[in-house]
Amino acid sequence: MNKSSKTGLIYTIVGMLCTTAGMFLMLGEFPGWAYLSPCILGFLIASYGLFIVLKSARKE
Repeated sequence: MNKSSKTGLIYTIVGMLCTTAGMFLMLGEFPGWAYLSPCILGFLIASYGLFIVLKSARKE
């Protein structure tokens, strides 16, 4: 596993944790922006991480 794969994996894990935190905020009946922003941000971070992993896997 090269360095960019590890970086992409870290981005993916952080994004998934961020999305999970947003979902737990949703259960706590917080206002809409309080749980939607971490969900959307986590999804974008995880997507970027997967993009990095797939791009580096194609190079090898």
